[in-house]
Amino acid sequence: MKRRGLVFPLGVIACLLAMTALQQCADIVETDISNREVFLFAPAEGTELDSGAVTFVWDAVADASDYQLTVVSPDFDLPGRVYADTFLTRTNFTLALDSGRYSWGVRALNSVYSTAFFTNSFRVRFGDVNNLPVDPPVLVAPGDGISTDSGNVNFVWEEVIGASRYRLRIGTPNLTTPDLIVLDSAVSSTGYQVSLSDGSYEWGVRSENDAFQSAFTTRSLTIASGIRDPLELPVLVSPANGAVLDSGRVTLLWDAQVAAEQYQLRMLSPSFANATITVLDSVLTDTRLEIVLDRGSYEWGVKAANSAFETDFVTRTLTVQ
Repeated sequence: MKRRGLVFPLGVIACLLAMTALQQCADIVETDISNREVFLFAPAEGTELDSGAVTFVWDAVADASDYQLTVVSPDFDLPGRVYADTFLTRTNFTLALDSGRYSWGVRALNSVYSTAFFTNSFRVRFGDVNNLPVDPPVLVAPGDGISTDSGNVNFVWEEVIGASRYRLRIGTPNLTTPDLIVLDSAVSSTGYQVSLSDGSYEWGVRSENDAFQSAFTTRSLTIASGIRDPLELPVLVSPANGAVLDSGRVTLLWDAQVAAEQYQLRMLSPSFANATITVLDSVLTDTRLEIVLDRGSYEWGVKAANSAFETDFVTRTLTVQ
């Protein structure tokens, strides 16, 4: 007599299998690695490599089962091309790359968790560096927007790898729509002294080699020789503050200020703070003005200015009755 095995309905078998799978899942508990760091060894941040065979190396992360390696050019903010995006169980990977700028990143993973991406940037340069693209230079001195009373200016910038020379260009008042290009010269060093007259300028430097040239890096500059900083406030002479005049013919008079190139004369009625009428708003090189006024209350003021600086208004009140 044969012994027959137990026969279960299919529904019962499915339930038993599902319970077994749940039990196995319950036995697997992954460690949370999301706050752990992946230490990138090579290439280090900012490395310059003279070979296109690049080996990426990073440190193992405890409780990680694999790693995602991504290599892009030129960087992750604006990737133009992805050279690698792969999952690995080891902590190194070799890739052949052309000359250029790159960024690479790694994150660690297990079946449940992953770390953040940790990234480095580097550059590959091999072959004739005089035929490789060059970066725009970083300008050192003078500072952007600076005003100086010396016309002898030392222009200084940082060295750019792969550049065999630099183009220094100076224009007034700017390089976009210049009235005059003061200097446009090739320079082999990272500094150059130029004598400039008073005025507003924009200067720029670009990197060059036999095959490429970068964009210009620019700054603005003002030369104001002999000008005191700041200008002294104008001294109003006549009429006296609060003067009450019988005649509408008034001569406004103030003292000339050293280093002032012009003056702005403004008259409002009844006052600067509560103006309903702008009687006068003129730029003058003289220090006096004659004007005929109607009856009423007025406030007038003068400020001094030159190509680099200007003062606040100095004001007085007067009444014509």
